[in-house]
Amino acid sequence: MDGIRAALSGDDVHHDGSPLELPTVPLEHLDDYVENALEPILRSFAEVARQSRTAAKIATLKQLARHHLDMIAAAENIPLRRPSVGRLQYLKRQAADLGAVINLYLEVLAAPNMHEAQNYARQAQSHIDAMASRREVQNKIQSAVQEISSADFLDGGGIDLFRALSVRHGGLSVAELEHRGRTEFSELSGREPQVGTGLSYLTCDLFSEANFDRDRFKQVVKRTAQLSKVNAETLDSLAEDAALLSDLHEARLRAVQAWVRFQRTVSGRITTPALVREVLALYSELFEQVGIPVMGSVLLLSGQKTMPYAKMRIQNATAIADNLSKSPALNGLVEGLDINLRNATAHGHSYTVTEDSLCIRLKSYQGAMAFDVLTDKMMALMESFTAIQLVLDDELSSRGQDGHQVRDLELFGFSVSEVVRLLLTALDVTVHSTVDDDELWTIAIGKTERSKFTLAKVISNVLPSTAKTLVLQYERDAKVHRLTVEAPVLAGVSAHQLNDPVKFLQAAGSVRVDGAPVLDPPARRRFISHHLSKILLSGDIGIVGQLRDLRDATRAWSDPEVGDAINDTIRWLRGVPPRAGVQNYRHLLTRKLDDWARRGDFNLP
Repeated sequence: MDGIRAALSGDDVHHDGSPLELPTVPLEHLDDYVENALEPILRSFAEVARQSRTAAKIATLKQLARHHLDMIAAAENIPLRRPSVGRLQYLKRQAADLGAVINLYLEVLAAPNMHEAQNYARQAQSHIDAMASRREVQNKIQSAVQEISSADFLDGGGIDLFRALSVRHGGLSVAELEHRGRTEFSELSGREPQVGTGLSYLTCDLFSEANFDRDRFKQVVKRTAQLSKVNAETLDSLAEDAALLSDLHEARLRAVQAWVRFQRTVSGRITTPALVREVLALYSELFEQVGIPVMGSVLLLSGQKTMPYAKMRIQNATAIADNLSKSPALNGLVEGLDINLRNATAHGHSYTVTEDSLCIRLKSYQGAMAFDVLTDKMMALMESFTAIQLVLDDELSSRGQDGHQVRDLELFGFSVSEVVRLLLTALDVTVHSTVDDDELWTIAIGKTERSKFTLAKVISNVLPSTAKTLVLQYERDAKVHRLTVEAPVLAGVSAHQLNDPVKFLQAAGSVRVDGAPVLDPPARRRFISHHLSKILLSGDIGIVGQLRDLRDATRAWSDPEVGDAINDTIRWLRGVPPRAGVQNYRHLLTRKLDDWARRGDFNLP
């Protein structure tokens, strides 16, 4: 801005040399200025250049430049508080580019020749283009938020949500949105996310752009992912805690509902006592209903607490929040925690509402809180919990709680059939039809190179508990085929667990293609041959325990040769002498495995 100040040549001081007092302005005034200032500024420069710089035109230009300096200074005095963090950051960037445009056009006026003048004009145009590009993104954010904030959003089905995401991201399809979201989440978390996490991330990111501090939201995602990675074994245990999983799922629904309620009722500045009470109600619900499972998870995951979650959940939220706030390892992970505010909301007679603030009257604390501070605290709490839940949900899905996130789509009016369509569409698979006959679900899909077994796994994760059988109808070699599987068996094994041969056999055991079992006796032997051969090549003695589990699992096949092959593999790894009468058992085992590999046919579609 030095060029502008120099051009004003002392107009920013009083006659006695003291600085002018620059006004403070509300965000709405800064918004109005930034969005409408460019055209009159450019017009004024053009008139000065065209009309030989008359005194009147120069005075108008100075007035515009001076006003710009005033607005820039006033903008620095506007507190950076939610839900206006993103908007204020946008306006400041726009104002900075606008200041650069003014400076560069002053250089145009002062340029000694046409070549330099054109060079400065080109630079100014690059800033104008940057402003236009930034404004386009901001308009997409606002349009997307308007889609979600519509009065019939929760009753109109989930299509509005994906229409909103598509608006924000330039018309991308559901599959493209999922891919983009998974890519962005992976960059923050350092891990490959589960199916459905991409859409969940983009939804949360839209919330963060509209109402949160987006930079901090991303940092909380990153920190939670790091915390999960360091404490992976603890997270394995938490993934088996039914009470915690149920509470986390309910907490996620409540958090999304709270955001939609905020958009519908408050959506910005608090102007009435009724809106104050609505924000207080939202804060209380977040602190209690969302905070207990989310903060409890973080305390258990980090090792700050070791008690069972069932015991922790009966504590009051204040005690849990206090433990989290005092932990150096978790410092700053959750913002917006205010014990006094929580206690005031828990006792309706402990506060009063004045014209511009909330007055808290507790035995332990008395004080006033401005409305914008109250809103900021509530949104900071929502921001923190949303980021933490996003990571926890993905981590839990990777540990067997598949479908943990996508079931949240029920909140947006989706039926199970629509959720199935959404997931398969996100994988670039066309769905021709879905037929729900209570215990029997039949899904017909178009041609795809994706594993049909994997697709059946994805579908089984979100089917209702009443579903017993899943039929996936697909095309191959100009024929229609039917893959049939017991849905509860497949749903009971996570994608990660399918790397375990015992779990894999458990999942694949019920699979039939066109009525024939995939795991017939020759196919079983071929699978065992492949697995044992790989183990013998690695020579990993640490896998003996897994081999014993595999041996126990195959006893139901009534195929003693399979059990003998597994026992011989264990002996080979441990270097145990051969059984009596079998002097060359390693050679015999190798021949047996080779023979099984040639005879069996094990190809999951």
